Amino acid sequence: MKKIGFLIIFLFVFVACSNEKTIDLSNNSLGENINNNLTEFNATNQSENILPENETQGSELIEFEAEKNESINEEENSKPELELKNEIVLNYTEGDKIILNPKITDPDGDTINIIFYEPFNLNGVWDTKLGDAGNHTVFFTITDGKSYQNVSIDLSIAKKNRAPILKEIEDIVVDEGEEITIEIDVKDEENDSLNISYRGFTTKKSYQTTFFDSGVYNQTVIVEDGFNIVETSFKITIIDVNQPPKFTGISKYNVKENETIDLNLNFEDLDNDDVEFILPEELKDSSFKAKIGDIGTKRYEIELDDGNHIVKQELTFVVEDVNFAPTLLKVNSKAYDNDLELNFNEGENATLEIIYEDLDNDKVTITYDGFFKSNSKNIDYESQGEYVQKIVLSDGKISKSYEFKVIIEDVNRLPVFLGFD
Repeated sequence: MKKIGFLIIFLFVFVACSNEKTIDLSNNSLGENINNNLTEFNATNQSENILPENETQGSELIEFEAEKNESINEEENSKPELELKNEIVLNYTEGDKIILNPKITDPDGDTINIIFYEPFNLNGVWDTKLGDAGNHTVFFTITDGKSYQNVSIDLSIAKKNRAPILKEIEDIVVDEGEEITIEIDVKDEENDSLNISYRGFTTKKSYQTTFFDSGVYNQTVIVEDGFNIVETSFKITIIDVNQPPKFTGISKYNVKENETIDLNLNFEDLDNDDVEFILPEELKDSSFKAKIGDIGTKRYEIELDDGNHIVKQELTFVVEDVNFAPTLLKVNSKAYDNDLELNFNEGENATLEIIYEDLDNDKVTITYDGFFKSNSKNIDYESQGEYVQKIVLSDGKISKSYEFKVIIEDVNRLPVFLGFD
């Protein structure tokens, strides 16, 4: 009679479990298949924990209590009974570890086995993962080998915030002097506000490279949504570029007519190349002479050649107008200098022939002071001696004085017949 009753109870439990949507018990039966999925539990020691050794005591536990049936018929086996303290509805988040650790007693003192079903493992542990969000009704079965009881609990698993999806960034290769721009492709399922930062060669999205940046650098982009942090790393390669020479000298000069100046042709070459200057004929000695009449602006182009680049530079010369004083060149065919001496004889009709130069071609006037009061003179016989002669040349703007010596030689005169007394 007991065997028939046990079979009826098992069939009832089997049919009830087979109708659940989330648990399929149709393949379980009494015998070896069930016993292979049993977890032994010592009902006489309620303090024993059925957690595996590798599970921590800090994990969340679901506890159940059963009361012993005081009116047990000693001749009939009583199935384990559970009286829940309160309704079991538990809340979790994707990624949580859920551990079922029921506490069960058996009125008959029988050994109790617990059968856990998927998604729980044989030890009543479910490591949830992304995609498990939703409301779940899960089951486990308790049995003393003679009777079976199904228990269901409701689990609510909230969706975990998804990390931003950051696409990998390809390595960047640029030449020195080019601008780097880091293109970012990132999406966030929840449309969270994203904070993007940069670590490595640059801390900004864009960077203008210089001619000192050549090399290979590590770069990382970090994206945060307030819940998760994702990052991707790549390399930035900056190729060395030969830099052209740079003219650092003076490019504009002010110079006066008939003046010669030296040029400042300084330059720099960051690659330390040998630099050659190519100069026009007017500047070939690294100098410039302003000719008379060059009034105005003169422009000449020079070139700097480092073997890789030719850099052109314009030099400008502003020539100022200068009025030059007339210059005494010769007197009576003798070149003028401070030691000039002119010799004349008494009784001579002497003339001063003045040769001068005026670079501005101005009209020049000559004034005389000294022995000669003009450019000619009849020298009498009482004039023997040395004289300082002064002449002044003037172009109306500038006057310049010149001095030289005039020497009058004594001349012996013949007696003069005057008649008779």
